[in-house]
Order: sequence, then C-alpha cells, then structure tokens
Amino acid sequence: MSEKSFFPYFRLQREKVRSQQLELLQEIINNPNTDDTSKQSALNRLLTITSAMEMELKAEGLLKAQGFTEGVVIVQDSAASVIFSGPELDETEEEQVKGQVAGVLKMKSQQVSLIRKD
Repeated sequence: MSEKSFFPYFRLQREKVRSQQLELLQEIINNPNTDDTSKQSALNRLLTITSAMEMELKAEGLLKAQGFTEGVVIVQDSAASVIFSGPELDETEEEQVKGQVAGVLKMKSQQVSLIRKD
C-alpha cells in the first residue's frame, strides 16, 4: 500500500470500527432490558471513545500545521502512536513532536511513540 493510500485507508477503517462500536454502545444504553451497571459501563466507554476521537483529530491537525505531509494518531488507554509521513526526524525534533502531541492528548511525551511511514 502506498503512502498516498495508506493514510486515507487507515482513517476510513478507523471510522468504520468506531461507528460500529458507538452504534453497539448506543443500543446497550437505549435497551430497556439493560441493567444500570451495564448502561453506565457502556456510557463510560462511549465517552472514552468520543474523547479519543476528539484528541486524535486535534493531534492530527497539529501535525498538519507543523508541515507533516500526512499523519494519523491512535490513542489507546495510556499511550498514543503517531504514524507520520515526512522527513526523517533527529532526536531533538522527535522529542519536540512527542511533547507537542502529548500536550494535545494530555499525556506525557514518554507515552507517545512516533512511527515514520515512507
């Protein structure tokens, strides 16, 4: 898969999976037979997913603003991965990018990993 098709394809797949997750959680929340504990758990997960989506969007915007050709951000529970297209980064530039992305994601830079995709 070429660089040009990887990033749009990845975003599309991520959105498909998220839509399915959100739909399932909504069904659990709206089902009158769902107990309160399960509803609360589903609601918490729904909020976690929507928060991650917002943070990923902001961090991806930051990458674009910094001049990266392409970039996707994947937020997990306690870490994030940044897949980017652009020039090779030296150690100082890498730490700078990690710090800026971590700030947007409300994480420590050690929790952010950078992956360069050619």
